[in-house]
Amino acid sequence: MWRPFHDAARGIRGVPYFGAVAQIAAPSDWEEMEVLVTVKAYPAISGTYGEVVCVAGVRLDAPEPHFVRFFPVQYRDLQPEQRFQKYQVIRLRACRHSSDRRAESYRPDTDSIRLGQFLPPDRSWAARRRWLDPLVEPTMYTLVRGRRGGNHLAPSLGLVRPARVISIDVRASEDWSETQDAMLRQGNLFSAKRELERAPHTFRYRWECEDSGCRGHTQTIADWEIGEAYRSWQRQGHDPVEAIKHRWLDVLCAERRDTHFFVGDQHQRRGKFLVLGVLWPERRVEVRAGQLALAA
Repeated sequence: MWRPFHDAARGIRGVPYFGAVAQIAAPSDWEEMEVLVTVKAYPAISGTYGEVVCVAGVRLDAPEPHFVRFFPVQYRDLQPEQRFQKYQVIRLRACRHSSDRRAESYRPDTDSIRLGQFLPPDRSWAARRRWLDPLVEPTMYTLVRGRRGGNHLAPSLGLVRPARVISIDVRASEDWSETQDAMLRQGNLFSAKRELERAPHTFRYRWECEDSGCRGHTQTIADWEIGEAYRSWQRQGHDPVEAIKHRWLDVLCAERRDTHFFVGDQHQRRGKFLVLGVLWPERRVEVRAGQLALAA
């Protein structure tokens, strides 16, 4: 586990990683947080931090719960007792991110992570929806217009219910750059963890939101689960592309599911959103005039 060091020549407190120095906030800048993790993106290779994951969730200890984002998180380097699941409450310290001005973005002190309660899914995901339902955005355009309007405080994370999920598009993934390959090889020299595999395909949802004039959205799915599922089905001898299309479209977006997409925009591409995860409880049943009806 990394420890702070002092670079006397530069007067910077930081953590060493592949020759780079990441600044650490003063003690007064840290905040103690309690967060329900809802999103864990597939690992990326950063020129500064090596293998990193972007994590997001709902902050529970604020006057009004709201989404927060943590970056960088070297998830596979965490101690076993710190490796959280999605829909698990964690406690940690974090400070505002100096190079990411998005309102939800924080730099976590991963040494401080402590695991709390896991919220299991029941049929309606009631324990999870207690925190998530108040955060649902009216439409995808609400988020896009806010981010492209020039206000850096506009939400860059959200939860949106699709009116219609049309299809899943599949594309070959781009190769890692020479720099990323070098960073990955260098990182593997100091770790016993399994080598990170590049996802061979990129999957994108084509969908429409509930805006009356929606012309459709095409967004890449960045959820870690889709990469893990791909490798698992491939090892079992299944066609991973068809298996993923079946699960992420026919199962997670089935008519009986009250599907929502966790979405977030990209740091360097303002207003360009990704699907970071899927909320897919069964539709809630309402009693209407003596008959059962599925709630939208």
